[in-house]
Amino acid sequence: MNPVQVRQSGYVLITAVFLITAVAAVAVVSALMLSARAGDTVRGLEAARAYYAARAGIELAAARALAADCAAVPASTVIEDFDVTLVCVPTTVTEGDETFRVFTLHATAQRGRIEAGTLVQREVRASLQGEAL
Repeated sequence: MNPVQVRQSGYVLITAVFLITAVAAVAVVSALMLSARAGDTVRGLEAARAYYAARAGIELAAARALAADCAAVPASTVIEDFDVTLVCVPTTVTEGDETFRVFTLHATAQRGRIEAGTLVQREVRASLQGEAL
């Protein structure tokens, strides 16, 4: 009696290795995309915080300029860990019989370093009219 010879081809092993590799690749790509999205979210939040820090700087400059003059506006301040640079330019405007002051305000809020890739900066500008002189 001759023993029955069974031919094994290994198709199941090749298919299993291919499926495991494909699932692992999908998992790695998904993890990388999720990580990139998280980074985008953090950068977006930091940009929003910088914008609102600059806006707060404009409000501070406006309050000081209207109460006294541009001399009362500080050149810089810190708001929520952002360095805010303030510029106030007064202009005297005459319209008809009326003369009044116009204040042009500029605020720049920034934090981080460009070399480290962490720089976040936003600028806000505003003009406002003071009381008649």
